[in-house]
Amino acid sequence: MKKIIFVLGFLSVLLLFSGLFLSKANAVEFLNQNSLSEDNNYWRGMMNNNYDSISYEREYMHLSEEDRVVFDEIFAQELIASNIGEVTLEEAIELLDNIKRNILENNNNYTFQSYGSMMQNYNLRDSHCGNSEPFDSSYEWYYVHTYGADKDLLEQKYVELLQSVNYDELSVDDIIVNIAQAKEDAVIYLIESYPSND
Repeated sequence: MKKIIFVLGFLSVLLLFSGLFLSKANAVEFLNQNSLSEDNNYWRGMMNNNYDSISYEREYMHLSEEDRVVFDEIFAQELIASNIGEVTLEEAIELLDNIKRNILENNNNYTFQSYGSMMQNYNLRDSHCGNSEPFDSSYEWYYVHTYGADKDLLEQKYVELLQSVNYDELSVDDIIVNIAQAKEDAVIYLIESYPSND
């Protein structure tokens, strides 16, 4: 009887260690196949973007109110100093990307607001990413949460609208108003580009 209990105990322990070994081997294989590389979509969340990559729009969404004002002023001054109205759309998109990257690199003492988990208690209006007053249907929210052709359409319309602003004749405050209007119009353009469900 002792031999049977010993053999069953030994087999149970052997089975347990075999299972653990196979689990670890499968986990290692899974991680190797689903690495955090830029071209792997497995790890991309609802934002359709690696959390490792930082975009101006994502950072802007989470800035404090005071820092958003500072970023708006810097962005307007950068547009004034640029030749965005005199270049092609493709060149303007590249120019705008460089401006946004420079602002992030040169202004890293900003304060984030925290919205908690994106899906945390979704019944509460202000409980998740960007879902509070200044960001309902904002350009930044759409930019971060869209991808592919939708993001291209949104960005192209925004840049076209920015190219039409006369930066030589407007004050910084007026340019900030024009930028805000361009963001709003680009979002409306994106939404209206979809066929109605009615």
